Amino acid sequence: MPEETFETLSLLARYWFTLLGVMIVLRTFRWLLKEHREKQRRLRSLPDAGMVGEFLVLQGGEHLEVNSVLPVSWEGTLGSIRSNDIPVPVPGVRRHHLDFHFEEGQGLIAEPRWRRVFGVDGREVSTPAQGRSLPMKNGSLLQVGEATLQLRIFVGLEVEGEPLPMPEQASEQLPEQTSGQLPEEPLWQEEEPEQLPEEPQWQEEQAPGLPAGLPEEEIPQETETEPPRRRRRRTEG
Repeated sequence: MPEETFETLSLLARYWFTLLGVMIVLRTFRWLLKEHREKQRRLRSLPDAGMVGEFLVLQGGEHLEVNSVLPVSWEGTLGSIRSNDIPVPVPGVRRHHLDFHFEEGQGLIAEPRWRRVFGVDGREVSTPAQGRSLPMKNGSLLQVGEATLQLRIFVGLEVEGEPLPMPEQASEQLPEQTSGQLPEEPLWQEEEPEQLPEEPQWQEEQAPGLPAGLPEEEIPQETETEPPRRRRRRTEG
């Protein structure tokens, strides 16, 4: 192969591989942008999908109304511009102020960016290590810039702790039971039928004017007497 032809082919291959690398990078960014837009579209149609809780605005500014709600996803960023997962456009909040993620059994963990500061329940957090040591629970307060946000978590947290003591009055009323034994219940008894009151026997009414206790056979019966007939006298003619 002539030397000039070899140099020409090597030059074309150099440009070809460079162009191929640029095309791969562009297609990768295009794919990431398309996935991000699809995720945002799904979240707008289903606002609670992929969310672990929400921030309630207790104190905000002109662009952040009080008592408004900011959804909190499993992970994301918080900052002053709209491209963040939680936009907080108030003075004192940088463009990308902190990163957060949710961990089962601990809570919402927020880590500040470089030279960023915020507060969790009144304690200042300026390093990622401090943020990991102060996970936010349900009801925790986040102070970032001039805004104060209260966290409300939807998912449950498994927190280990001692059970609450039972009140004395309630413990006295409960019978002592051994483990694995059921309380004895009274045996079922048949209900006795109710006894109906004895009804008085029917007695015949006695005729007025007759002595009591006279049997029926001895009761004299009245006989009807016919009126006497008058004899007609024959007149002798």
